Amino acid sequence: MARTARHILIVFCLVLGSADARSADGSKSDPALWRELEREVFDQINFLRSNPAAYAEQVLVPLKTTMTRYPEDASLPFQGYKLIFDPSHRDDQVLVTEGGTEETAAAVLDEAITVVKASPKLRPLTRDPVLDEAARFNSEEFAVAGTTRTAHIDSLGRRPAARMAAFGLTRRMREDWTAFQAGLNERSERLVRVYEEDGTYYLVELPKGGGYRSRSVPESFGKFITEHGQAVTIPELKQPGHQCLVRVDRTTRKLHSGTASVDYPLRLPITGENVVWGAWSRRRAARGLVAWWVLDPGILDRGHRVILLDADFQYGGVGCAWSAARGWVATLDVSSEPWEAATP
Repeated sequence: MARTARHILIVFCLVLGSADARSADGSKSDPALWRELEREVFDQINFLRSNPAAYAEQVLVPLKTTMTRYPEDASLPFQGYKLIFDPSHRDDQVLVTEGGTEETAAAVLDEAITVVKASPKLRPLTRDPVLDEAARFNSEEFAVAGTTRTAHIDSLGRRPAARMAAFGLTRRMREDWTAFQAGLNERSERLVRVYEEDGTYYLVELPKGGGYRSRSVPESFGKFITEHGQAVTIPELKQPGHQCLVRVDRTTRKLHSGTASVDYPLRLPITGENVVWGAWSRRRAARGLVAWWVLDPGILDRGHRVILLDADFQYGGVGCAWSAARGWVATLDVSSEPWEAATP
């Protein structure tokens, strides 16, 4: 997974088994129950982070005694192993098919136990209300979205970091926005400069004291300035680029050129997101959903687990929802910095 000094976005999603979610008790549609599950999921994550070895012993090791071949009839071709959390409820299991053989499927559990036991103890995540709201939006929309959207790109086309920024700002993001506004003229206009190198667009700032600062920005922003501005050689860099005089809406943080507009590219913190879903029983849902991220069958880099055990992430939010189509949906949004509610 690639990192930069300023921002990381790790996105993964994976579907749990094909259990029949439609048999769920109607009470699962109560948002109050979703909030209870969110607390339980958050507690499971912090149990894992604060004492990985104990988590492995209490949650993962018992699965070795309940692991069942699927199908159970040995005369039929092997498809995977069921890791059963609660034998009394048929939905409380993970079906591991990784590698296609009994050895490779069984190795998934052994690898998770070994890695988690060897992981250092981490500071528990601090619950962040802004990240809670971003995660809830994702889970509640995805739970009813059918095939109209992916797990991590919402109906508004926002990826996780952009969705988080729609609900709040970090202190450094506020400082960045304040500094950008300081360069506006009396008509709330200013020149914005970008250049492109090796497929990446860079926003260039020219401080009054001399020199320059640059940082990478989304392709959509770079193309907006390029398409609506004019070609120039950027001062100080002597770098071919583009500049555009934009009108700035201080309330919405949108930059306008004529009738077109684009969001100002705030300096985002390190962020990450996990999404998972499945028809777990209410009793075992929190343990099962988080354990799926820890096991991460089928994901070669175990990216969900990496997020859970990443010391850079110190703040988190959880959103849960229920739907007949997907069962329980859980989203975890994490960040390296705390967030504040979005106010202009």
